[in-house]
Amino acid sequence: MTEALTITNKPLEPGMDYARLRAEGQQIITGLAGHLWTDHNATDPGITLLESLCYALTDLGYRLGFDVPDLLAAAPDSSPPGKQFFSAREILTVNPLTVIDYRKLLVDIKGVRNAWLETAGSTETPAVYDQATASLSFPYGVPDAGGNPGKLNGLYRVLLELDGSEAGEDVIKQSRRRLRQFRNTGEDISEIRVLRDVQVTIKAAIEISRNADADRVFADVYESLFTYLSPLPTFRSLDEMLASGRAVEDVFNGPPLEHGFLDDAELEIIRRRTEIHTADIIYRLMRVEGVSAVRNVRLSQAAQDPVEWVLKLQDPVYSRPVLKPVAQLFSAGDITLFSHNGVNTVLPDKDIVVKEVENRKIREAKTDQARTAPADISPPAGHYRNLTDYVSIQGELPGNFGVGSHGLSNTAGNRRRAQARQLQAYLLVFDQLLVNYLAQLANARELLAVVPGRGVAAGNSPPSTYFSAPLPAHVAGVEDIIFNYGSDYRAWLAGLLTDAEADTDRMNRFLDHLLARHGQDFTHAAALYPLEDGNLQDQVPVAAKVIPAKQRFLRDYGELSKNRAKGYDYTYGKTWDTDNVAGLEKRIKGLLDIEDVRRHSLAGAEGCHMVDHILLRPVLPSGHITFLEADTPDKVRCAGTHMHGLQDADEVGFVQTTGGNYLQSVHAVEIVDEHEFLISENYVTPDNPTTEKGIWIPALQKRGPAVFFSSEANVISRGEPLPGDNRHATVIAAPGMHKLDAGDVVFVTGAGTNRLNGLHRVRSVTRDHFEIDVPFDPAFAADASAVRWYRHPLYPDPYSCQVSFVFPAASGRAAPGAGGQQFRDLVAEIIRTETPAHITPHLYWLEDDSLNRFEADYRAWLEAKAAVQTNSQQIRTTTASNKLLGWLI
Repeated sequence: MTEALTITNKPLEPGMDYARLRAEGQQIITGLAGHLWTDHNATDPGITLLESLCYALTDLGYRLGFDVPDLLAAAPDSSPPGKQFFSAREILTVNPLTVIDYRKLLVDIKGVRNAWLETAGSTETPAVYDQATASLSFPYGVPDAGGNPGKLNGLYRVLLELDGSEAGEDVIKQSRRRLRQFRNTGEDISEIRVLRDVQVTIKAAIEISRNADADRVFADVYESLFTYLSPLPTFRSLDEMLASGRAVEDVFNGPPLEHGFLDDAELEIIRRRTEIHTADIIYRLMRVEGVSAVRNVRLSQAAQDPVEWVLKLQDPVYSRPVLKPVAQLFSAGDITLFSHNGVNTVLPDKDIVVKEVENRKIREAKTDQARTAPADISPPAGHYRNLTDYVSIQGELPGNFGVGSHGLSNTAGNRRRAQARQLQAYLLVFDQLLVNYLAQLANARELLAVVPGRGVAAGNSPPSTYFSAPLPAHVAGVEDIIFNYGSDYRAWLAGLLTDAEADTDRMNRFLDHLLARHGQDFTHAAALYPLEDGNLQDQVPVAAKVIPAKQRFLRDYGELSKNRAKGYDYTYGKTWDTDNVAGLEKRIKGLLDIEDVRRHSLAGAEGCHMVDHILLRPVLPSGHITFLEADTPDKVRCAGTHMHGLQDADEVGFVQTTGGNYLQSVHAVEIVDEHEFLISENYVTPDNPTTEKGIWIPALQKRGPAVFFSSEANVISRGEPLPGDNRHATVIAAPGMHKLDAGDVVFVTGAGTNRLNGLHRVRSVTRDHFEIDVPFDPAFAADASAVRWYRHPLYPDPYSCQVSFVFPAASGRAAPGAGGQQFRDLVAEIIRTETPAHITPHLYWLEDDSLNRFEADYRAWLEAKAAVQTNSQQIRTTTASNKLLGWLI
């Protein structure tokens, strides 16, 4: 039934209530001129003018009441002013953060049925820290390596369950590419494995109810058992997710997917089966419609004897249980159906059951239907309204006023014409105010849009937060009354509204409002732009400088928000002059108003480099080898089952050899071909005539310490007098970046005089020296011409959950001088605030010479990391990683 249309009696908004506006206007007139003007009747010309103005104000109030989408809609023939709102998919989705998020990302890959993300076990090279020598070693199979091998945090292994639609190698390749593309800072993938199918036999006698369809029951039983062993997450459309009652922010929480949406709760319930319980089997079968009883359940795998209660997989880490194909299960008679009395066997039709099961599997496969369905919610488009369309209030006055489009008759005298012209000039002031109000309303879409560069730019151009518009030519009298209407009128209007200080403040408040929508602020502006030396009158105000920074941050907020924890893709080909940097690095640069977010040389420029320590971990190769006697007596030929990737002059060691221990040392490699190489060693024929075997590993691993955190230094002279002592402190030369501050504690080792070894506090630092609180002894220089030191405390694990930021110290706002330390303090605060709580950040400021040497090592590591393919490249990447790590710890 159509609802009857009625006129509402709801109170009007104040701006649209004509009676209220008239009453307030009359009250103001009484207060201002009550002793001169007492005739407030409707026939009074002044009241007529008041009523016309009140009516005009109701039109403004009416336009203010338009829906917000209409107020923000741009004209059809114009380009939008800028982005005012993000769509749900743009602002609510995030780079994968949780285990569930990564499972969604993997299940979305074509060919993946299900996926699991687990912490890496012993698949990575163990790291052993030796505090006495301040070094890390990466022993492989060496029982007496000493120390406790540390397990690195942030490493995961991925286990994939395939649906058979794609080749396994192709799925692994695509999974590895996608995981590295969406990798988070402080995390990496250790390995990706496809789960090996282990066929499980489930035998059961099932009683079906009277009049049950045996074919359908058998198909349902098979499907129930199959999905129990290998559960399948279900993709849903946006409409299905919203129809289920989920909030929009919950639907879009997680990474954007190609095949629809996955429910977090469903994925949480789906667990990987490593053991099968009879009780679960009975429970699942009893829920099948038509099943009335389940008896004699037995479980087995491969050639094992059946078990009654719990079946544990032989390889629970890398295998998954699967049910026999339905045809085999049918032929083997594993599932037996009985009639309701439990006596008569019921034989389903094999062809019907097999066809039904296959049809159901087809429905399980991923389709592209979800891609054609709406997967986003965009802000309402709105209906464009010409908000600046204006009709003068002169047209609302009676004709005898002599204003408006009709004017006076030709017989009117000069006095009468002058009076009408004077009234027109008086009314044009109100017309101009109303036109300006409409221009301000029409430009609300501009004020709420993110338009980088609008407002106060580098040249200190005035912002435009107040808007005006000239009176249209059709308003009576404008061309005659307004001086220079056709030339200087617009500029004069703009000049009336220009107030750089007020507009700068308003522009900042508009931008602060937009930032507050996302819980963001820029309250650190004063420290962001410290005062520079020189004439302060020439300085651009801080409030003006920060406006472009806020605009750029808002423009990029979608990426800076969702990708704030995202790491950079180290397999991306280009490593320098690229914006392939970590999301955290981009976000910090945005908050520091560093416009160039690319990875580039920082000499003479502003910016930073962020190094993710987990990527510096050693990824060292090894391989099974067979020792074969060579043609010459002093050579041993080594044959590998796979390409070794070594080059001439590389050094390798051997472990787990079947022959004598003489082979377990370091040997130089002489390449024969891609599968064989020679080592210099006199071959000893083993007692057992069978061929010797073993595992080769790079010498970097075999010989022990691979990373020394301490630095070489020389004891050179005495320093300043010690307080209350007639002796002087010891000065140690530490060329390069010693990264010490007064008050730090260092550990000195390797000196011939024990008094110099141990923990000491740093009293003062210079560029290439530091002074410790040990009385200088001339014997130090003779005894200990070279010692080693490291900053204390040192992290035994320098890889897990740590990042380092390297900033240039000699240029830009961080340069020594007025405000430099203030800016450095701000950088430290922002890094500490923005870095995820589980990650420890390190901050370094490098002078140009150190920065250039650091960037050379950094670029070498980036290129090596991006090119890792062979064993030889892995060794060189680890060497480059160790060299870079020496700068950061």
